[in-house]
Amino acid sequence: MVSLFDKHNFFTLINDFEYVPYTQTEGWYKYNSFSKPEDVVFIVDNAEEPAIACFGYVKKFFGLRLLMIEGECLKKNNVSRELVQSFFEDVTKLGYDFIEVNSIAIYNPEYEIGVRSAGYLKPVGTFSVHLSKVIDLKKEVEFSGNWRRNLKKSEKHHLQFEVIENASQKDVTIFLDLYTKLLSDKKIHHNIAPDQLKYLLADPHFKLAVAKDDNGKTDAVFIFFTDKTNAVSLFTAKSEEAKDNGAMFFIYAKLLEHLQQTGHSYFDVGRLMPSMTKELNGVFDFKDGMKGDYVVYNDEWSWYKKSRYRTIIYFVKKFLMKKREA
Repeated sequence: MVSLFDKHNFFTLINDFEYVPYTQTEGWYKYNSFSKPEDVVFIVDNAEEPAIACFGYVKKFFGLRLLMIEGECLKKNNVSRELVQSFFEDVTKLGYDFIEVNSIAIYNPEYEIGVRSAGYLKPVGTFSVHLSKVIDLKKEVEFSGNWRRNLKKSEKHHLQFEVIENASQKDVTIFLDLYTKLLSDKKIHHNIAPDQLKYLLADPHFKLAVAKDDNGKTDAVFIFFTDKTNAVSLFTAKSEEAKDNGAMFFIYAKLLEHLQQTGHSYFDVGRLMPSMTKELNGVFDFKDGMKGDYVVYNDEWSWYKKSRYRTIIYFVKKFLMKKREA
């Protein structure tokens, strides 16, 4: 039977878990819940001998309650179908009307068998991309021809690379200025409040990589997660000048070198979303230019107290939460 934990005990408990995705770290919790921490619940399968744990966000609408879980922490990486099934069966008994799970662990048939056996289905519409690419940092990193051309371009501009372990308020402001401008140009709505970012970067798992020109001006910056073994790309931002000096290519290449030198094994480029049109394919082409292995995540799974809720939750995510379908 699952147990509900308090925040402090939960994060202490998962310290020795083999697999803790960035979506289940204390920094990500603070980033997502800084305005409503009371709407987060912490769940453990067994308080005495825990094997799986997670926290989830509670949303309320139309008199109904939705529990949203962004992945799970695993005591041992080799998850069994029995463990997954037992855990999610117990989660359904907590009294929520809908449960939405979005796991960024690399696809495991045992996970799918377990979650399906617990009564979970694929949602009517998916709102996240399940495709990504993982780069093996134990090997020499290779790049596409376009990447190699842009890296040569960046050499002419004498860019400087830095990983910032402890971000200052100035670092936060610079990132948000570039990020907000970039999203505005692309007509994408995704606001990050300064306090949100400050809480995220206060967690030592989340760091900034920065590329500056020879005058000290930041041309490219992105936030990545590291557990000292693996790393994941999260948010990126760049200036207008970065289009001409190859700063975005430079910063990723230098970060991959840095991760290799610090003993990391793998780098996840983040979700890959190819498009039907070349104009919208820029981000995909950029990430895809780093040679690696394509992977898929366990991705989205849903449980509904009543079958008709399956359609209702699609409406809620698409029209009330304003999510974009993948």
